[in-house]
Amino acid sequence: MAPNHCQVFLGTRPVLMVADPEVIRDMNIKHFHAFVNRHNFTLNSVMVDRSLFNLMGDEWKTMRSIITPTFSSGKMRAMHPIIIDCVHRLDNYLETKAMIGEDVEMKETMGSLTIDAIASCAFGTKIDTYNDHKKTNEFLLYSQKSLHLKLWRCLVFGAHMRSIVSLIEL
Repeated sequence: MAPNHCQVFLGTRPVLMVADPEVIRDMNIKHFHAFVNRHNFTLNSVMVDRSLFNLMGDEWKTMRSIITPTFSSGKMRAMHPIIIDCVHRLDNYLETKAMIGEDVEMKETMGSLTIDAIASCAFGTKIDTYNDHKKTNEFLLYSQKSLHLKLWRCLVFGAHMRSIVSLIEL
């Protein structure tokens, strides 16, 4: 049985990795105020570098206090039927593609589901992400542009993650 936590090094910086779901929950919910500065992994991307995972200190606390009410149990319950509607539209799209025997690019399709759910829940709009073959919807265009990561950044991140996993397995 693997330990519930271990210490690894990212370069010369020690990092505590926790694998116990109860401890992770306590750290991220009950005691989040004590775990402010996690890591500083920047990709020179405005969207990624300014995300909750990369903010530090007071910026992190401010962002966390803004975001937390959005994911209350009541609001999540209210989002559930909206997300189910998005999944039904995905189901219809996949069923149509299966009936005509056409291949489906799953990465793009799951990205469309994500964008569809965000647009519906956060902005109250339904966009036809599955049938917009010419990619003309402005919401879709800007969201894909903002989430675009360069291949070399992903490779660097993946290389770090493989090193961490191999250290944990020792």
